[in-house]
Amino acid sequence: MQNEMNEISALFSQGAMAQALAKCDALANAYPDSDMVRYAQGMIRQKTGDGDGAIESYQAVVDIAPNHLQALVNLGGILFAAGRAPEAIEPLQRALSLDPANHPARNNLAHALFAAGKDKEALAEVEVALSQQGGSYELHMLNLQINDRLDRFEQSILSARRMIDLRPQERDGYLYLAANLRSLGRFEEAEAALKQCLKALPADLEAHAALSAVRRDPDDEAVSLAVFEKALAPGQLSQQDEITAAFAQANLLDRAGRFDEAFPLYDRANTLKSGLESYNKPRAEKFLADTRAVFTPEFLAERAGWGDASVEPIFIVGMPRSGSTLVEQILSGHAGADGIGERGMFELLCNRDLSVENHFAGYRDRMLGLTEEDVRAYGQSYLKTAGAGGRPVDKSLWNFNAIGLISLVFPKARILYCRRHPLDICLSCFQQNFLPGQVPYANSFAHLIHAFELCQSTLAYFEEVLPGRVQVVDYENLVADAEAASAFLFDLAGLEQDAETREHTDVEKGVRTASVWQARQPIYQTSALKWQAYEKHLAPLQEGLAGYLPAEG
Repeated sequence: MQNEMNEISALFSQGAMAQALAKCDALANAYPDSDMVRYAQGMIRQKTGDGDGAIESYQAVVDIAPNHLQALVNLGGILFAAGRAPEAIEPLQRALSLDPANHPARNNLAHALFAAGKDKEALAEVEVALSQQGGSYELHMLNLQINDRLDRFEQSILSARRMIDLRPQERDGYLYLAANLRSLGRFEEAEAALKQCLKALPADLEAHAALSAVRRDPDDEAVSLAVFEKALAPGQLSQQDEITAAFAQANLLDRAGRFDEAFPLYDRANTLKSGLESYNKPRAEKFLADTRAVFTPEFLAERAGWGDASVEPIFIVGMPRSGSTLVEQILSGHAGADGIGERGMFELLCNRDLSVENHFAGYRDRMLGLTEEDVRAYGQSYLKTAGAGGRPVDKSLWNFNAIGLISLVFPKARILYCRRHPLDICLSCFQQNFLPGQVPYANSFAHLIHAFELCQSTLAYFEEVLPGRVQVVDYENLVADAEAASAFLFDLAGLEQDAETREHTDVEKGVRTASVWQARQPIYQTSALKWQAYEKHLAPLQEGLAGYLPAEG
């Protein structure tokens, strides 16, 4: 066998992969229990891009020789690269138990844990990796991404600064730094970071777009407008860069009050973006139908008493751009409340697979199959995750889809629904460059109308099934009387009126939202009825939403 292995090695070195693999396959048939042969087969398959074949070969190796270090490392790495992060974790952990100093295994394990949503475990591995390997740019980026997801803003800022130190000519470190500073309301520092980026990369569209969200200097805005205008000439940009530039230029024009110039750019950006992501109307309609089929009065009555009796959680729900961030910030200013951001726990409970193509798959059967033990475990896990800083204020807007499940798990929790003028909500969504897949209906007036209608149908259903369960908060009322806003919200949320409070602008919690600038400003009314500035462009929206518009408009 050794002679054949020498031949295979020689062919591999010469790049004759087909011949090497043919000889290796024959040898594997002759010696099926040889880990050496199967490992060589895995290497050849990996080299030729046959990922599934390489996985099969390396798995065979570790079945034969469970402590084969390199096969474990390679198996975990390929599984992770193939998008099978949960499966990659176990072989990589075994590899590290054999060799704690194996850097590829630890790096891949950290990435796999992060991809599998095991953020705290991933963070622990990254911290060990950094202590062992020093300041790798990629490790600092992963460290930052994990801390971002855990809302550990200061730690993210430290990692971003290290990325800049290591690669001052690359933009990512600056953008991450600015985003986290902005989330903490440190706008001047965020502006300085982006200007530092633009010294190195003066025409970088992402940096100009990020800068437009934090600065208020007309001269700087004029520079960015010129950059965007030049870049948006036909044939200059990739589709994604054109979307970025069009949204950013439109936002600057909007801020300058040049609404008729801004709207065509918003339209252009959304038309382009709609080609990159789709809104699945039938799936959204089926989800509402499944919700109604599951969370019937009979279903809820039969399960009364299953949930956690805690009155602690406060859920803020509604459509994006409905004032939810302002509500969260006001409530978080109360000494007895703790804004926990957008944890998304109930979205995970409703969706075993959060990929766009599998969203809501199996939802009805999963809800019908819940046991009392499941429901109690969900409540305990949620409260543990939320922490003990006060009553948790959860503004995961997706929770609007989970009102039924929330009512089952926490029958005494407060649910506040944020309502705003329909045209203001839809226009504001249309003006936002949301992350891919985040708000897929925002790129089309027709889709916005459809999503709004489903939202209203969902609210109406739960008002019928669970009367009084959802409390409505009108954005226009909040901004009309800043002094009364806090008292009103504290009363709805069941918070003591005479407790120590802070202005919402002083809340130290970070804000990860498109409205972060507004959330850090005193309450103002300029966003109310903003749609009127664009009225001539909104005829399709006005027609489609006619049945939901208040009498004055």
